[in-house]
Amino acid sequence: MVQIIGHRGARGLEPENTMRSFRKALELGVDYIECDVHMTKDGHIVLMHDHTVDRTTNASGPVNSFTFDEIRKLDAGEGEIIPTLGELLDLARGKVKLHIELKDETAPLQVTPPTPSPAPGLPTPGAPALPPGQTPQPQPTPERVSVSAPSGPYIPPQLTTCPNCSNIMTFSPDGSTFCIRCGYKPELKK
Repeated sequence: MVQIIGHRGARGLEPENTMRSFRKALELGVDYIECDVHMTKDGHIVLMHDHTVDRTTNASGPVNSFTFDEIRKLDAGEGEIIPTLGELLDLARGKVKLHIELKDETAPLQVTPPTPSPAPGLPTPGAPALPPGQTPQPQPTPERVSVSAPSGPYIPPQLTTCPNCSNIMTFSPDGSTFCIRCGYKPELKK
C-alpha cells in the first residue's frame, strides 16, 4: 500500500516545517507528516530541518544558539513562526500519523510515543481522571508516531506518558525525562 508523506508539511506550497505547511498537508490528505526537530539553547524542542536558521528565516545562526523566546520572534516565511513539536502534536492528534526526525545529534533528546490506553475509552495508566462528560483524546501511539535520527536514537524499553497532560515524555541520555508540552520533570531519585 502506498502512503503519502507530507515532507516538512507541504513544503513546496507553504513555508516548510511551519504550522501553515502542516495544515496544508492535512488539507491535501497526506497519510503522514514528516518533521525535523532541533533543540534551542534553553532546551525547547522546535521544528527546523537545517542546523541553522539561515535558509528558512530572516536571521542566521545555529538553531541551538537561540533561546526559545528569540527563535519564536523569527519569521519562518509568510509571517509564520517556528513551531514546537507540541504544537504539531496538537494539530495532528487523531488526524494523521507523524514521522519525527531528530536532526540535532548533540541534543539530549529522545522522543518516544507513550503506551496506548489498555482499551478504547480507558485512560492511560497514571493519567489524571477526565471530568464527567469528556471523552479521552486520541493519544500518539507507536502505530501513529515514528522517530528516526542520523545516528539511530536510543529508545528506552518503557514508553512513558506525562502524569500532568498524558502526552509524550522525552528521554535524555542521562536517564532523566521531561514533558515536551507542559514542562513536567519528575524528581530524580538520589
